[in-house]
Amino acid sequence: ASNSTDAVLSLTPAILTKSDICKSCEELSQSSYVTELRNLMEQSGMLEEGWEYWDLPTSSSDRMRSDALSNLPDEFLVSYGTSLTDELITMCCLNFLPGETLDELLQDERALLLNTEVLEDFFLGKLVLQAIINAVKAKLKSYRVQVDCSNKEDDTVLLRTLTEVFENEDRSTLCWGQNAESDARALSKLTSLNARNHPGIDKFMYGLIVSLEERACLIELRKKACDMIVQM
Repeated sequence: ASNSTDAVLSLTPAILTKSDICKSCEELSQSSYVTELRNLMEQSGMLEEGWEYWDLPTSSSDRMRSDALSNLPDEFLVSYGTSLTDELITMCCLNFLPGETLDELLQDERALLLNTEVLEDFFLGKLVLQAIINAVKAKLKSYRVQVDCSNKEDDTVLLRTLTEVFENEDRSTLCWGQNAESDARALSKLTSLNARNHPGIDKFMYGLIVSLEERACLIELRKKACDMIVQM
């Protein structure tokens, strides 16, 4: 059991960038999700109970937010088995908090760092978690690779082998990086074929393993955020 746990924890971590997070926050701010969230709070009587919502900032490019964002790393490692980091939560909050609240927070601390306690606020917590979920979804899409196999001049041992192991309905197109289960089965087939003697196969297998490990870390982060948002 210990060896299994060590193997899981040693998975190659994925990376979410500052740009990934800020883009997700900006798109969420401009989506119907915010209106739906406000309507839910109004109709459920949460406002009468003291909960609040506010107008979201139109841009994260104002000087105060920009300075606060600059103190955070440009990249966030997403490792398997770790909790939501303070840096990731803080970056999302910087995109959603109203100016007066942010000003108060920055008066005492030049480098702002928030933790999971801020997620107890219904409006802010929902926004932060949904932004993380959306950022992960977008990142996962970036792993998809599609290759046109219809050109006979590109016919190689590598392409022929991959076409055999991947379960693509359209044999003229080779696609991976979209379905982790399908990719894992293809990797298992490549291993059983002992195809590493073929040019380029070993390099491809290594890249696919890294891709699967990174996606596993991202999927686990998404699951954590989904579990937390359901419990709110």
